[in-house]
Formats: sequence, structure tokens, C-alpha cells
Amino acid sequence: MDGDGAARGSGVEPITVRLALSLEPGLRPLQRALGAAAAADAGAAADAGTDEGTPVSGPSVSGDGLLVVPADPWDVPVLVERGVVDCGVVARHILAELEADVVQLADLGIAGSRLALVMPAVMTDLPSARRPRIATTHPTVTRRHFARRGRQVEILALRRAAADAVVLGAADAAVMVLGPDETRAAHGLLVREELLGGGVRLIASRSARVVRPAAMQAALDAVRAAAGADARPASGAARREERHAAP
Repeated sequence: MDGDGAARGSGVEPITVRLALSLEPGLRPLQRALGAAAAADAGAAADAGTDEGTPVSGPSVSGDGLLVVPADPWDVPVLVERGVVDCGVVARHILAELEADVVQLADLGIAGSRLALVMPAVMTDLPSARRPRIATTHPTVTRRHFARRGRQVEILALRRAAADAVVLGAADAAVMVLGPDETRAAHGLLVREELLGGGVRLIASRSARVVRPAAMQAALDAVRAAAGADARPASGAARREERHAAP
């Protein structure tokens, strides 16, 4: 048997590498390159509120032989960590928030979404006379960011209404996901600080990385080619960053 589970000279094909592909809108070109165009379009319709029960496309085989499994961005690290799939493509900010026990194979060289602190235009800093309330989609990253600065904040964890909470007066500021070039969030809130820069990573389960190294390299080569970028190996510093949500 070789390292990927196929008997040498037996004529038996290796088990297909299972890749969970995040349906984050910013990854649309990669989704299409890997044959997940229908799933990407369905996900975009759902994000826009136009989906009327149309199911997202299921797994498909890419031209490079990857079994591509379209997945919600927040599910990708969990699927990889639990061994449901061998590897996955996911945004850096999600890895930092979930702290999944996975191996980062490479930075794919895609700008991706970033995590930023936004405030109303009339504010330049958080209130100092009391504990600020921060609405956020990423409570773990946010709490650690302010803790490193010795600042106590009250976290209001919200999935989609972080900006609304600021506008309605329920929070002083919001930490939320923005595109690479966005300087404003919903309702005209302005970016005051970047907590975590953008980036997209190819990750693998620890077992797949050890047991199937050749397959993981093949997956890396295929995803790198589809991304059209010179993917860089994830450094030890980068891996520590995602596990501990460092800036």
C-alpha cells in the first residue's frame, strides 16, 4: 500500500481527496475554477435574500480529481477537524475565531475578507469613562484583541446585525468582516482599526496530513493552480496566529 491507501501496481485508484470549499462571496473565482459555480450562485442568492428554497449544489469532482464539497464558511474548519473531509479552503478570520485543531498547508495568496473595528463618523475612539460595548460577529478575536491592550469591553455577539446594533445605540462600535478594500461598513460606519488582515488558507486534518502526504500535496497543487496564485506555505508564526487569534 502507498501512503494514500492504494495498492501499488494493483490498478486501484487512490481514494479521492475530499475538499470543503467555503462559499464566501469573495472566493467566487476559486469556486468556479474548482467546479462549484452552481453552489456559489446559490449561496450568493441566499446572501442576497433571493433564495426561495433552492438547495445548494452537492459535491462535485473537479478537473483535478478533487471531490469538492461546497460548505458554509463557518462549517469548513469543523468538517476538516472532525475528518469529515481531508482538507478545506477557508478565510483567515474564521480560523482565528474558531481555533480549530487543523494543519495550515498554505496561504493561497487571495486577499480575502478582513476583520475591522467600525464606528459612526462622529466617533474617533471608544468611550473611556465606562466599559465600551462592542457588537461583533467574532467574539473570541474581539475579546482577545482588547484584553491584550488591557481594555475591558462588553461583547454583544451577533451574526448579522452588528452594524445595526451600533446605529440603534445598542453598541458603541462593531467588529465585523469587510472586503479587502472596504473603508465603510453598513450605514456608513467608518473603519477605525484593522484587527485581522485578509487571507485565505488551505487547511487539512492532522490525520490526513500524516497518513496521506502525497494526496495533500496534490490537493495543494490543484487548489494553488485554481487560485491562480503562488500559494505560500503557512509559516509556524501564521499557524500560531490562527490558533491564538494574534493580530
